[in-house]
Amino acid sequence: MKNFLWIVCILLLAGCTSLPANEPLNILGEWRIEYIGERPVIDHSPTTITFEEGGKFGGNAGCNRYFGSFTLAGAELQIDKGIGSTRMMCSVESLMEQENRLFQALPMAATVSLDNGLLLITDKAGQQLLKAVPIK
Repeated sequence: MKNFLWIVCILLLAGCTSLPANEPLNILGEWRIEYIGERPVIDHSPTTITFEEGGKFGGNAGCNRYFGSFTLAGAELQIDKGIGSTRMMCSVESLMEQENRLFQALPMAATVSLDNGLLLITDKAGQQLLKAVPIK
């Protein structure tokens, strides 16, 4: 009986452990961006970001496709400043402005978290840069 209690205690303690601090979050996959900063994305503009294995990302910024590379260590996210994109002209000025905000926000990324299925990317000061939902 004593051994049984010890086993139960060990199992309970093992269940309370968390991932190591440097264990990366699983952000791989395609996400629909809903907010850039505190501003919602314009309705009917397909603004997405896809994180791939090997540290590559890309997506649709509303008018143009974009791509780049990232590193993820635990919750620390670094997006390289050299973001490439196609150079199509947006038919609506507000979409062009939204793309510019996205391209300015991405290199400022410092941390990433998953909160109830939402992807949250913040800067060093903890300010929200992006909020996105998974595309199933």
